Amino acid sequence: MAHLAAQYMFQSRLDWSTVDQELFGYCKSLDQWIKLTGFVAEATEVRLWHPLLKFCGTYDVKGFMPDGTRWLIDIKTGLVARWHHYQTGAYLILEGGYRRRGSLYLRKSGKMARFKEHNNPADEGDFLALLRTYQLKEGK
Repeated sequence: MAHLAAQYMFQSRLDWSTVDQELFGYCKSLDQWIKLTGFVAEATEVRLWHPLLKFCGTYDVKGFMPDGTRWLIDIKTGLVARWHHYQTGAYLILEGGYRRRGSLYLRKSGKMARFKEHNNPADEGDFLALLRTYQLKEGK
């Protein structure tokens, strides 16, 4: 549900009076980050399929900062995990590879979200190696 609230927030459609108390802190966290950074969303919850590589994914938001940099951002409500950079690398492959990327960690406390850029160019290749290993293991 936090992703749906984030989607509405990025679309400037969130009715704060309808936000469940369990999600309120996450929404406040995201709201502060958007106001501080000036991030403008172009699209949210985009589902893509790669017919050649045979994988799909849904990224949370793509947009741009006031300086013109373009971003693919994955929203997280949990802790930083070692695999998050592979996930955004996969989204970059699906989207076409012309954006920067990272994960935005919303905080239940309502404190401002923390952004972690994923900038290792090897991430996409590593994701493809993991994907192919899985496909071989599954006999695909």
